[in-house]
Amino acid sequence: MRVPSALGLIAFVVLVGVKAQPSNSSGILYAPEPDEFGNPIIIYREPEASNTDSVMLAQDILMAATATGTCTWKANNVGFKCYWSKSATEQPSLKLKDDCAVTAPIPKDNYVGDKRTNKLGPDITIKTFKSGTSAALKTESTTWLDYATSPGTLENKITFSSFGTFDLKMIATDYRASGECTGCVAIIDTFRPKSQAGCSTTDTETSLDYSTTNLNTAIAKEDAFSAFYANVINNGDYDSTTGDNERDDLKTAKMTDFFDTEKDLSSIDSRCFESTFLKSLLDKRPIQLPSGPGAAQTELNGLVCKRCCTKHRELREYYYLYDCDMAKEKKKGCGDKCSYSQCLTVQPKDLILAKAEVSGAAQTLTTTVIAGLPTPPAADPKTIHQSITCKNFNEGCKYTPKLKDLFTHGAEWNNAAQVPSGYTVDNYVYWRYTVNTVNWKVWDDEDVLTFDKEDGRVSIEAWSSCGLVFQESFDIKLHPHTTHDACAGWKWTENTLSPRTVESYMCAYPKSDFALLTFSYDSDLSQSHQTSTVKGKYTDVKCYVKLAESGGIASVAKASFPLTVTPDAATSRIQLSKQLALELVHDPTTSKNTDVELTCDFTYSFFNSPDTVNEPCTSIFTITDCDVPEIETSGAEAVCRAGQCLDPASSGPYEACNGNVFTTVSSGSTLTTQAKSLSGQCCTDCAKTLTCKSLPESSATGGVQRCEPPPALVMAMAMEEASEMKSAQTSTAVAAGVSAMMALVALVVVKQRMAQAAKPAVDDAYVSLLD
Repeated sequence: MRVPSALGLIAFVVLVGVKAQPSNSSGILYAPEPDEFGNPIIIYREPEASNTDSVMLAQDILMAATATGTCTWKANNVGFKCYWSKSATEQPSLKLKDDCAVTAPIPKDNYVGDKRTNKLGPDITIKTFKSGTSAALKTESTTWLDYATSPGTLENKITFSSFGTFDLKMIATDYRASGECTGCVAIIDTFRPKSQAGCSTTDTETSLDYSTTNLNTAIAKEDAFSAFYANVINNGDYDSTTGDNERDDLKTAKMTDFFDTEKDLSSIDSRCFESTFLKSLLDKRPIQLPSGPGAAQTELNGLVCKRCCTKHRELREYYYLYDCDMAKEKKKGCGDKCSYSQCLTVQPKDLILAKAEVSGAAQTLTTTVIAGLPTPPAADPKTIHQSITCKNFNEGCKYTPKLKDLFTHGAEWNNAAQVPSGYTVDNYVYWRYTVNTVNWKVWDDEDVLTFDKEDGRVSIEAWSSCGLVFQESFDIKLHPHTTHDACAGWKWTENTLSPRTVESYMCAYPKSDFALLTFSYDSDLSQSHQTSTVKGKYTDVKCYVKLAESGGIASVAKASFPLTVTPDAATSRIQLSKQLALELVHDPTTSKNTDVELTCDFTYSFFNSPDTVNEPCTSIFTITDCDVPEIETSGAEAVCRAGQCLDPASSGPYEACNGNVFTTVSSGSTLTTQAKSLSGQCCTDCAKTLTCKSLPESSATGGVQRCEPPPALVMAMAMEEASEMKSAQTSTAVAAGVSAMMALVALVVVKQRMAQAAKPAVDDAYVSLLD
C-alpha cells in the first residue's frame, strides 16, 4: 500500500467489548475507503487468543495519523465515571488508572513503535481539560518505548484534585505526523464532611453558678463544641465558579447575655465563655445596655447576672452528579452534626475606689525620647513619648506596647460601701480602656496596644457592678525617625581623564581591559534632623561586586571588597572612598559586553533601640571595550612581539598590576567574581620593559596601577590613538567597510591576550588569520 513520503503511520488502541470479525493473518482490517493519500484507514485488532476468529477483543485500535476518522477512548465516546469516596487525607487526588480504573488507548506506529528507542522527538502525551475549555490542566508525556513497556506510569501521572467532567486527549507523534484520541471522565464526590474530633456535647441545657471550676467547665464544653467543626476532613478542591464542594453548614448560635434578651451571635465562632467572663459581666452594664455607656445608675443595679448560650452546627456541602453525557445535577449532602447549651450565673458586688497612672518604665522612656528631639517639649505626667522606626506615618510603622508597659492600676473597697468580708476586691472590679476612643476593651495587662498616628489617646475607666469609679485619659506622642536614605550618600564615579560613558554602557579604560571606578560614601548626606523626629545612625557598610557576560549576572557568585568602617566617635559619621578596577569578562570566554552589579548594604541603627535595618543600594550597568583594534607589522610591534607576554598568570601591557582589581573566573560550571591577587609585577618577556605604574586618576592610597612601556612610547601611542579616533569619527563609512577584516585580525592586537601561550612564535602572525 502507499503512504506519503517520510510520513509514519500512527494508530490508537482503545478498550471496547466487541466480537472480532474475520481478518487476514496479520490481524489488520482495511477500511473500505482510502484516505487522501490513497492509503487505507487501518484498524488494528488484537484478540486475547490468536487461534479463533470469534473471540471477545480486549482492544480496538482506531485511526491512522493520515486518516480522517475520529478516535475515542471508549466506544461511541461514552464517558467514564470515577467516584471519590475518601477524604483528602487518605486520598489527596485521584489517579487516572489506579483510582479511576481508566485505561488509555494504545498508540501504534509503523516506524517509531515496536519498542524502538527513538531519537529527538516522537512521544506519547496525555492531556486533560476541564470540559468546555481549551487550556490543558495537565500535560504528561513519555517515550514510545516507555509507554509500550509501562503504560500505567503515564496514566497515573494524570491526576484529579477537583470534581467535574474532564476531557482526555492522547496525542501520539512520530517524526512527521501525529494522531489524536479523545475521551471524557466524570469525577464525582461521594464523601461528606466529617468531624475528626466528634461531638461530645448535647443540646440539654446545663445551668451552673459562677466559680473558677464551673467557668472552666463551661469553657471546656464550648471548646469541645468548637473542636467539632474546627477539625473537619473532606476531599477535593472548592470550585468558586460552579459552587462544587462548597460548604453550606447549618449553623445557629444564640446568647442570652447579662441584662439582655436572647440574640443571635454574629458568628458561631463568637465565644460565650472565656477567662475574662467576670470582667465581661462588669463591662456589660456600662457598654451593652440599650442606652449605651452613659446609662443611668438605675440601669446598672439589681439585675440578675446570667449568661446562656446555645449553639448547633450540621456539616453540609454542595456537590454535583457529573456525567459526561448528560447535564450535571446539583445536590446537597449532609455530614456530622453537634449541639451545645450552657448557662452561667454570677452575683454582683458593690462599689470600688480605683486609680491608674503612667508606669515608671513609660516615664523613663519619655525622658529619653524627649532628649533626642531637636526641640524638647515640656514634660507632662499624662503624656507618653515614644519613637518609631519609620520616617513618616504613611510607611506603616506601629508602636505596640503591652498595656502593663504603659500603665499601672489598682483598686480597693470603698469603706462606705461596707463590702462584706470574705470577698477579694479584684474579683469584682472591671477595668476597661480604649485607644483613640475606638472599641472599649476589657483590661488585660498582656493586651497589645497599637498606635500608628502622631497623636494617640488611651482612656481608662473602672466599673463596679454599680457604676463608674475611675476615669482618665493619657496622650501618646509618636516621633518618627528623620528622613534617611543610604543611597543619597552613595556614589560610583568613572575615573578617566576623558570619560567615554554613554547612556547604554561605560567604556573600559583606554588601551586596558578594565573599567576604573571610585566608590564613595558619606553618611551625613544620607539623613538630616527634622522637627519632632529622632535621629538614628549608620554603623556598618558591606559592598559586593559581580561581573558577567551580558545577561548572566544571576549565574555569577558575588565578591566582597575590603572596607574599613570606623564611625566618628563624636558624631557617628562614616566617610569612605575606595577605587576599583573591574575587568571585562574573559574566563572562560570574552563577551561583547560585560554586565556589572555593584551592591552595598548599609546598616542603620535606630534611635534608642537595638533594632537595625539593612538599606541596600544597587547599581547595574554595562562596561565594554571602546578602543579601535590596532594592526601592527610583524617584527615592528610597539610594545610586545607576537608570542610574548601570553601567560595569564602575569600582567601584560596595559593590564592591571596592583590595587583593588576584580575579575570573574570559571571553575567547571561555576562562575565567581573575585579580587585578583596582584603584587605590582609585570610580564618580563616583552620586547619593551613593562613597569607597574599608577594611572593619572589613581587614588593616593590603594589606587589601581597597570603595566606600561617606557613613557616616551606611551606618549607616542596616545597621540597615534587620538589621531585614529579622530579619523574614525570622520570616516564612518570606510570603517564600516573594513570592520569585518579588522575583526579577523583582532586576535593579534596589542591589548589582546592569546590563550595558546605554549605555541612557538611564527614570523608572520597574520598567516593563519588570512588563509
